[in-house]
Amino acid sequence: IIFTICLLNSCTKIKEIEDSNEFIDLVYGWSSGTLKDSCLIDLRELRNEATLDDYDSGHISGAKSYDFGNDNKEKFITWITGLYNKKTTFLLIDSGHNEYLTIIEYLKEAGYSKIYAYKYGYANLKESSDFKNKIAESTGIED
Repeated sequence: IIFTICLLNSCTKIKEIEDSNEFIDLVYGWSSGTLKDSCLIDLRELRNEATLDDYDSGHISGAKSYDFGNDNKEKFITWITGLYNKKTTFLLIDSGHNEYLTIIEYLKEAGYSKIYAYKYGYANLKESSDFKNKIAESTGIED
């Protein structure tokens, strides 16, 4: 029994990433298709007149938007389980205010076990020298 529990736990990968280049490498893997069965979710608001740090002012091309300001656990779980199987690897980016912590809990509750979140937010990630070299950015909400 102990061996089975350890084996199951070794499949769980939930990591808060502090190194921007490490997260950018994961995003690059997602965008290039080398990170199979993966999804990037941007948790920033769709529109916020007070700041430029919102989804439509700039986001990674192809990222799924989930406006954390409209947080609803049941709605999120229904949305995500309708789109992705349990083997999906999730990459989470937010505004740097730890919204990702709540979404990690929702994903775990929904049965997902491969989750990576960048701890310092989108604005911080853009400051990395690797960002412009590896990541395509879009504006607007059309993605």
